Amino acid sequence: MTVLAQFLNASSVLLPGNTSVQLEIVNEELHKLILEELAPHYENVKAVIIDDYIKTLIMEQLKNDSVEIFRSMDQRGELSPLIKDFYRSSDRNLLGPHKMSRTCRYFIVLPDKLEPMKLTGTDSLRKWIHNGYIQRNERLALSPTGWVLHDELKNSVALRFFASFCPRVGLVVDADDMKIVGFDILNGRETYGVS
Repeated sequence: MTVLAQFLNASSVLLPGNTSVQLEIVNEELHKLILEELAPHYENVKAVIIDDYIKTLIMEQLKNDSVEIFRSMDQRGELSPLIKDFYRSSDRNLLGPHKMSRTCRYFIVLPDKLEPMKLTGTDSLRKWIHNGYIQRNERLALSPTGWVLHDELKNSVALRFFASFCPRVGLVVDADDMKIVGFDILNGRETYGVS
């Protein structure tokens, strides 16, 4: 299982509840990448077609074999360190009866304050992020789990990895408990209104 597949399948294995993956198809290279590395892991793959072009692939129900491959890789220590760092807990940080609303603070990561992290096997993940979001000036909103805003976060494998090649990384933080509830890969101009 590639690092791209590990990253996009991880929430289906590590977090409670059923998840689906919806990915916009922006070019043929990205379409091929998703069909080869990600789609084979799902029971149901659907396409949204507009004007005879596939615009979105929707993948549902991670196959049991793929769940077992993921868990086996985890037990053998073969998952990318990116995965275990990004998903530190099974808490999805969702609102609900325990917390009805949230006040958020927004922070832009300063990559020059972090030691860059190069990870092996991440070419397809980087390509997906670059072609699907960075190149198109689109925001990629992700949800890490178990992250809290404190000085030790500068040692995060995931934060250092993404900050090493993404134009701008933003953190969405719950002002009450300082939990990081959002991790945004932004185009080079977005600043959350912070200069």
